[in-house]
Amino acid sequence: MEEAKEQLLKKYLKGQCTERELREVKALLELPGIEEYMHMVMEQLYHDEPDQPIPKDELDGRMTRMRAALVGRIGSEIPEVYEKKIRPVRRLRYLKAIAACAAICLLAFGIIWQYRSMTGHSQQIVYLEHTNAKGLPQSLTLPDGSIVHIGAGSTLYYPERFSADRRVVELSGTAFFDVQKDDTKPFIIQTGDIRTRVLGTSFKIVAFDGQPMVVAVATGKVAVSKDSGNRSEQLATLVPGQQVTWDARSGMARKDQVDVYALQQWVSGNIYFDEQPLASAIAELQRRFGVTIEITDAQLAAYRVSGTFSADQSIQDILEVLGAISGFEFKAYGDQQKFSIYRNN
Repeated sequence: MEEAKEQLLKKYLKGQCTERELREVKALLELPGIEEYMHMVMEQLYHDEPDQPIPKDELDGRMTRMRAALVGRIGSEIPEVYEKKIRPVRRLRYLKAIAACAAICLLAFGIIWQYRSMTGHSQQIVYLEHTNAKGLPQSLTLPDGSIVHIGAGSTLYYPERFSADRRVVELSGTAFFDVQKDDTKPFIIQTGDIRTRVLGTSFKIVAFDGQPMVVAVATGKVAVSKDSGNRSEQLATLVPGQQVTWDARSGMARKDQVDVYALQQWVSGNIYFDEQPLASAIAELQRRFGVTIEITDAQLAAYRVSGTFSADQSIQDILEVLGAISGFEFKAYGDQQKFSIYRNN
């Protein structure tokens, strides 16, 4: 727990937090004794990155921006105190250390004091979350009239009302978005360090931990980018019938075609596999039906499957069809809540 808190504060101090992480930082800044803890984290951050000290002129600028942000922002949002671009500073190492340590003390106490003194007078925004544990996609209407269909095993975080200049939500899992057009207020979906930005369109996002992320467009135009520290890298600009797949492990993005009809059918609860590894298809079925499915053969897990299944088909029906395609059989255990898949002989 302590390690997670330390990493979160380091991300905040480096300006890398998502909207949801900023709300977690808000709660941390209200804890007793946080001044000393923040000091320790900032000192550790300096030792981890000694070639990026905090010179006095940069510190003054950050403090000014922080004060302005705290006055202007809604109370539940936390200012990012680091500029996007870090200017190189050429000084002797011992002078760097002195300046950095002084900056660490001042900035740590300054952040806490400014935050606590200003947020009490700010208007609080309420953040909500909607989780679909299992089953068919669930529809949710956002404050701007946009509709989100949230898939099984997925959670959407969103504000009770959007800010004046943008509409930001955060997704963990799968969802299909039908976004109301507003040229003055972009709609942004944050999924980890991947940002999807639109004005008005419909598209599907798949973003589960440990799996490649997919953004597929049914209508309109979508820009997908990756936030990397102080930089934003454009991954793809998509039009209807296109999708981008981002693999965080390889650092590669692949752009290809997608069936728009299949995207739209997903909203109705239909299941569509298109040359998908069996392991990935099984993971989706586990989320949909709330069951456990074990694949006993590694080669079988990599076999690619295709098929379309209606919302009212049972897990047994779907496994029978996939088994006929892939050459496997399955057994059910525990009142149809656990299945084992094995290669037929």
